[in-house]
Formats: sequence, C-alpha cells, structure tokens
Amino acid sequence: MKLRLFKVQTEPGFRLSLADLSLLAILGGLSAWLRISLPENSLWPLPAYIGMSFFLFCNVFRVGNNAEAFWYIPFVACVLTGINFPDRLWWIILAVCEPVRVAVIAYRILKGPYRGIFARSRPDGKA
Repeated sequence: MKLRLFKVQTEPGFRLSLADLSLLAILGGLSAWLRISLPENSLWPLPAYIGMSFFLFCNVFRVGNNAEAFWYIPFVACVLTGINFPDRLWWIILAVCEPVRVAVIAYRILKGPYRGIFARSRPDGKA
C-alpha cells in the first residue's frame, strides 16, 4: 500500500489518497453532527455507512462502478423503505444490503481480473 496524496494508483492492491481520507472525514463529521443535532433520529449513521461502503468498494476491493450498481440500487430501496419504518431501517440494511455487498465483492474477486487488496498474492498469479 502506498499513500497517494494527489496521484491515482493504477497498480493492483489497496489504495488510499488524500481525497479518500478527506471524504471519509467529511462523512464521519456529518454523521457526528447529525447525531448531535438529531439524537432521536436513527438515520444519523447513514453518511458514514455510505462513505465506508464506497471506500470498501473503491479502495479496498476495487470492484468497479458496474458491480457497485448491484449494491447501491438495493441500498436506495432499503433507505426509502426504512424512512417509513425508522426503527427497522438498520435491520433492513443488514438483512438486504450486507449480503448483497458480500456477493458483489465475491463476484468481483472470482470474476477477474481482480485488482483489489491482496491481488498480487493470488495463487493463480493473476493480478
């Protein structure tokens, strides 16, 4: 892993840039602000959850935009459903979105060519 401050990493593996860290800090700060401002609302972790999800997809496992769509479409549907049932929102997300996230990551790793974390250490030698 190399810390890229302003240059995009093209080689396989985990990547991290100043833009990524900034976005995570902003979304984490937004979640904290929502928690303080609206403590009774259960939607406050959403910005941090979205940021961490895209960080996993884009920087850790590097699944690509096409594969991400299989996660974010159900995610939007879950959030829209959960807004009507705020006490159940996180159960809906855990039951629907997390299995979809695992399936998307597994599909991308198995489909190849995989460019995410540990890409260089695959037993078949493919990057």
